[in-house]
Amino acid sequence: MVFTRSQARLPKVTQPETKKQKLSDRCDSKDDYEKVFTVEEVEYDEAQENVPPTKTPSGKEEPVTPNTRSRGYPMEFISSPFWRQTLSRDQVNRWETSSDEIIVKIFSYLKFEDLFKCSLVCKHWNALSRDALLWRKLNLARRSIPIDRLFGLLSNGTKYLSLSCSIVNHPVFASWKRRKYNLDLRYLDVGLCNTASSFFLEKLLRSSPHLVKLNLESNTLTPGALKAIADCKNLQILNMTMCQNVSGTEFVRMTRECRELTELSVGWCELPDSAIKSAFPLGGSKLRRLNLSGGRDTITRSSIISLVSRTPNLRELDVSDSFLFDEQGLMALAKYCPLLEVFSFSRLYVLLSNDVLRWLAHMPHINSLNSFPSFTTELFNQFKRELRLRYPHVTINQKERSDIARPCTFLKVPRGVSVLWDITLR
Repeated sequence: MVFTRSQARLPKVTQPETKKQKLSDRCDSKDDYEKVFTVEEVEYDEAQENVPPTKTPSGKEEPVTPNTRSRGYPMEFISSPFWRQTLSRDQVNRWETSSDEIIVKIFSYLKFEDLFKCSLVCKHWNALSRDALLWRKLNLARRSIPIDRLFGLLSNGTKYLSLSCSIVNHPVFASWKRRKYNLDLRYLDVGLCNTASSFFLEKLLRSSPHLVKLNLESNTLTPGALKAIADCKNLQILNMTMCQNVSGTEFVRMTRECRELTELSVGWCELPDSAIKSAFPLGGSKLRRLNLSGGRDTITRSSIISLVSRTPNLRELDVSDSFLFDEQGLMALAKYCPLLEVFSFSRLYVLLSNDVLRWLAHMPHINSLNSFPSFTTELFNQFKRELRLRYPHVTINQKERSDIARPCTFLKVPRGVSVLWDITLR
């Protein structure tokens, strides 16, 4: 029957209470309904025998039975909590019956764009979409995001963050500068990140005192940013390759405060000679891998002697493109760093092949050398032949580029996947 618009606005006429409704007032469980409406169920089953079968969405014919709909129970029982136990599988809303843990697990397989859409469905899903498990690893490499939106995401409990080659835009609201954030970041990669505000990196580092591994490649570091790094007492790996405006005073303070530092890369940072001499505490440090490449006029004999005397646990050292590093520097390494295993000296034209061969006699733990190209072709081939004869256990030119403190070791990874040291982000 089709009702007109005027008829649809008429008030509903209350029907008198039937006998079935009065009996339902005394039914408090499913068993009571079974006793009271046994006769009605039998009559319902007999009436359904003459009903033609219905078609499912797949096109198959399905006969109408009491089990397909309401089993003959009144609508009052269907809305009761006992009816949920009698529903068939195709009638149950799995999202309502599933636990929060299962929904969060399903959310963990979604992309960030889809997760944002799910957070707009209802308040319950919005709360579940902020679970710390979903934001534990956050890969925003090669993306564009506003500053305030980024801090809002990190407040959900992110521990591993990649902002490599990303663009951090101007914020929608300026309240992020006044607001205090207490982030739980452990791994942070902001290499080659283009930021709209010079204060952003300093704010991010101040809000992350628990950092363990940090990549700042090709960033402009303010004195405040170096002070924030010095407050990270648990910092173990730091990459500052090609960073600009690095203050020598703050760099010395940072190396002395971060006593857990094991890997450091300051290649092409143009640090002053005084900063290299005074870096690291006098009592010795835990530093095992150090990259000083690119110190053309700053890495001198005196600075090398002072530096290696404070780092006796070095296992790998890279002094490529340091034109003032000579034979006296090699002898200082033999004296203060006898445990050195890997030594890179590419484009050091001051060193002669015979100097390196004599130095290897004092370094029993050396197993790898990297030189691209420090000698001419003829001299280099002669050097390799002498090296094979005297020290067959030493390999040469296994790594073309230094991977000290870098989050990715120049290996090919699938598209859409970022490697953050020992963590894989998708």
